[in-house]
Amino acid sequence: MGTVYPQVVAADPNVDVSFGIVGNDILPTAGQNFGLITCLGFMFNMNTSPWPVDTLLYSDASGNLSSVSLGDPVARVIAQDIAFGVLYVFAASQMISEGDIAWNTTGNNTQPGEFLGTNTAQDLRFRTAGAQKMVLDQGGHLGVGEAAPTHIFEYKTHANANASSIQHDTWYVETASNGYSTAIAVPVSDPSVMRMEFTANCRGGAGAAHASFKRSAVFYREAGNVQIQGPSWASDFTQKSDFTLNVRFILGISSVTLQVQPSSNSLHKWSGSLKMQQIF
Repeated sequence: MGTVYPQVVAADPNVDVSFGIVGNDILPTAGQNFGLITCLGFMFNMNTSPWPVDTLLYSDASGNLSSVSLGDPVARVIAQDIAFGVLYVFAASQMISEGDIAWNTTGNNTQPGEFLGTNTAQDLRFRTAGAQKMVLDQGGHLGVGEAAPTHIFEYKTHANANASSIQHDTWYVETASNGYSTAIAVPVSDPSVMRMEFTANCRGGAGAAHASFKRSAVFYREAGNVQIQGPSWASDFTQKSDFTLNVRFILGISSVTLQVQPSSNSLHKWSGSLKMQQIF
């Protein structure tokens, strides 16, 4: 841009109109190019070669704009009008205060390290028609149709069904003991009824041992410890290379602990998932 940069001055909302696209040139005044900055963006006239689209612009302490990196960027070029020599530049308060770009509804050309999210201890919420439909909370729990998810993924499609979200979680454990190891522990509130569908898959050293299990049961708690509905859980699927490979549950005061058992003291790798539906 040379040694002379366009100047930027704050817009007076009582006098200046909101940012818009103009159809004619903004003529320089006394050799200085200047423009108006608003909450939506700003534009200015220029008498040198335009900056290419997507160029990040920086400002010095006097308001001079250039593509020379000076602290955090204050704007990004989104369009140019060569016929009139006018740049249309988008700026946002986040860019000015934190150095971030604004996310456009038509897509963004992102750079390494840029992300969509929060830097503070706040949930990331998504709305349509003014109402929240999805949330990614601080703990990494994603809720679709559920305002306060407690597991990795939780969704609810019937708004009138109280606390009947479908909850999904995954687990992984490595063990070199032939005793039982905990896969995942599930809290059960009082009072409530919870149906669980537990899957477990195992691979032993060099593939010598392998297994796959699927179990389901209904657990409940009513003014006391957790109980299971029926004598045991249903064995939906079992496939194992050694009869000692197994899974089990342990009833606690306020939780159900799901465990796995390897076939020997060699290293075994287990992974699986848990699907739950809780009804108060």
